[in-house]
Amino acid sequence: LGMTLPFVAGSIGSIIGCLVSFRFVAMPYAQRTTALLTGCLCASYIGGTVNFFATAKLLKDTVGGDAVMGSAFGSMAAADLVVMAFYFAILSAASKSAWLHRLFPSKCGDDGNEVEIGRDEIYSENAIDEYQSTNVEPTTKTSNWPTFTAVILASTMSVASVFVATGLEQKVTNSFPPPFNPPGTMCAFLAVLGLLFERLIGLILSYSKYTPAKASSIPSSISLHIANSLQKISVISPTLSNICFYLLFAAVGSTADLSSAVAGGPMALTFAALALFVHSMTVILVTLTSMRLGKFVGIFIKTKLGIQNKLFHWPHSSWQEVLTASNAAIGGPSTAAAFAAGLIPSNNHKVIERSSIDKSQYRSALVIAATFWGVFGYAIATGVGVTISRVLMR
Repeated sequence: LGMTLPFVAGSIGSIIGCLVSFRFVAMPYAQRTTALLTGCLCASYIGGTVNFFATAKLLKDTVGGDAVMGSAFGSMAAADLVVMAFYFAILSAASKSAWLHRLFPSKCGDDGNEVEIGRDEIYSENAIDEYQSTNVEPTTKTSNWPTFTAVILASTMSVASVFVATGLEQKVTNSFPPPFNPPGTMCAFLAVLGLLFERLIGLILSYSKYTPAKASSIPSSISLHIANSLQKISVISPTLSNICFYLLFAAVGSTADLSSAVAGGPMALTFAALALFVHSMTVILVTLTSMRLGKFVGIFIKTKLGIQNKLFHWPHSSWQEVLTASNAAIGGPSTAAAFAAGLIPSNNHKVIERSSIDKSQYRSALVIAATFWGVFGYAIATGVGVTISRVLMR
C-alpha cells in the first residue's frame, strides 16, 4: 500500500505536467500535432516508451502530413529519451539524499543498533550474540570463493528466470486478445520467479544442518561452501541490481539521439523536461502532504471521537517507495524493479540488530510492488494518452 499513493500521484502529476507543457511551451507544430505529442508523452510518463508509440499508432490518422508527423515524433521521442536519461541520474542521486530520507518514514527496520564486523566475515546469530556479550571482535575470515560462487549462482538464476518469463509472456500474448495481454507481463513473471528463488534459498538454508558460519572454516566441503554462497546472494544481489540498472541507464543514453532532439528544436526538450519536473514535484508534495494530513486526521479521530486509530490508519510511504513509484510510472516495470532492488543495501560490513531478514523481505516487496505498478501503468497508459490527445484536439 505504501507505493499506491505515490504512483497515483505520479500518474496524475504526469497528466498535469503534460497539460502544463501543452499550455506554456510553444511547439513549432500545429495544435492537433502538439496535442497528439502531448498524449504520447503522457502515455510514456505513465507507462513507458511502448505506450508512446502505441498512442501515436492509434492517432496518427487523425493528423495529416506524414513528413511533419515524422519530424515531430522523431524530435519528441529523442527528447523523451534524453530527458529520461537525466531523470535516471537524478533519481540515483536523490536515493542517497539524507534530507529527503528524513522527510519520509523508513521501513527497513534500522534502529541505529549496529554491530560492526569485518567486511569479509560471515557469522551466525550465535556468533553475533557472543560478540555482543563479550565485546570481543571475531577475527575468523573467509575467502572470496563464496562471493564468487554467489555471483555465478545469482547470474544463473537470473538468466534462467529471463528465459522462463519470456516464454510465459509469449504464451500469454498468444492466448489472450490485446486488451488482456498488456506489455510488461514478462516483468511480472520475473518478479514472481525471483520471489520463488528467494524462498527456495531460504528453505535450503533453513534445512541445512550446518550454519554458514561453520562453512567458512571448512572450505573443502562442497555442501557447506554452497550454503555459504547461498547466504552471500542476499549480500551481492543489490550490487548486481545496480549494475543492471546502470547498464540500462547506459543503453537509454546510447540510444537517445541528442542531435535529433536538438535539430527538432529545444522546445521539445523543454516540453518533456517541464512535464517531468511537474511529475516529480507532484509525487513528492502530494505524498508528503497526504501523509501529514492522514496523521492529523488519525490523531483527531482518536482524541476527539475516542476511536482507535487502527481503522483509520493512513498508509505511510518511505522515500524508497516514492522513488520506485515514480520510476515505475516514468520508466516502466523493468527499470523500476532493477532500481528498487538496489535501493536497500545489505550492509555486508555491518549486521543490523533487527536483522537483514527485514531488509530482504522489504526489498522483495519493493520489487514486486514496482513490477505490479509498472505493468499496471503499461495497461492504462495508452488509453489515458489517447484520451488526453482527443480532448486537446477539440
